[in-house]
Amino acid sequence: MARNLSTHLRRKRVSTMAQYDRLPAELRGWLAQARLPWSAQSAARQWQRALHAALGDIVAARAALSQLEERLIARDAVQVWGADHPAAQHPAIQPCRATAKSHTLQAGHRRSAASSSALT
Repeated sequence: MARNLSTHLRRKRVSTMAQYDRLPAELRGWLAQARLPWSAQSAARQWQRALHAALGDIVAARAALSQLEERLIARDAVQVWGADHPAAQHPAIQPCRATAKSHTLQAGHRRSAASSSALT
């Protein structure tokens, strides 16, 4: 999203610690043991999604965040350390959407090239 850089209005700046301090205590407790460096903003966003999906059950929301974190670690482990790394063996790894889309586009491109060569 483009910002209007020529405005004379001041942007509201919020400190990172102030954002963290405003998080729910349950989420701050989970962040204290998290293995990834979550920003307060993204942690709050994922917390709201998990809490909504768990119908307000805090224990289930914390478990959902832990599962999300495991998936993120497993996905990154493949790129950083390779597919043979133990963290990359997570069963819930889903192919990246961009990768799946590019494979679909490439397959479609091959089909259209094959059909055009069949026409000649």
